[in-house]
Amino acid sequence: MSSSSHILLQSGQGSSGSLLRSLVLGAQAWALIGQLFYISCLVPVAFNAYGWLPIEWSPHYWSPFFGSPGFIFTHGVRGFWGKYWHQTMRISVSGPGFTLADALRLKRNGLARYTLLCAVAFGLSGTIHFGLVPPEPLHATIDPNSIRLYIAGFFWVQPIAMLVELFVAQTVARTLGIQYWQHGAGLKVRMVVNGIWVVAWFALVLPMLGEASRQLGYWRIWPMPD
Repeated sequence: MSSSSHILLQSGQGSSGSLLRSLVLGAQAWALIGQLFYISCLVPVAFNAYGWLPIEWSPHYWSPFFGSPGFIFTHGVRGFWGKYWHQTMRISVSGPGFTLADALRLKRNGLARYTLLCAVAFGLSGTIHFGLVPPEPLHATIDPNSIRLYIAGFFWVQPIAMLVELFVAQTVARTLGIQYWQHGAGLKVRMVVNGIWVVAWFALVLPMLGEASRQLGYWRIWPMPD
């Protein structure tokens, strides 16, 4: 690893260093996942340009891979996962939760149903992401299962933030009314608070993915020249 990458990833102690590393990691994840989608779309888009593929199958006519960042500021962590972040796995990981909730006849829009849906979706998502870890990581200093738990743990704790948000939102709506927070100064305050909250939350939990990435050797290659 070059000196510049070492300084970037290891600089700072406490909250400031954690925040910096979390922001860098989040930006890299966004760029990597976006590239995986857009690069793979070049072939069907080219086929459509030559008339070899129906327009419905051409990705450049689909909805954007990532949603609007505005959802993060209006709905916090719930907006991040539910509206902003890519929805590639949404059906596969959320479907079982809906089936189970319907079988249990949980009330629609109820807290019990919402909790179950979040738990199942992120539980499955964390388990699926086990696949990022090979049987014998080349550069790891801990066992593979510990790395898998770091990755899965990041997803498994997300329902905690979402339920906290829901509780706070419902409490504020009951005590102060919902209309104030949807327009004018109230909306601005809401967006600022949500923005700070989301950054703080991911600064707390993203280090789990950062440590897993370090163990998998993701930081051994530094694309920027010294």
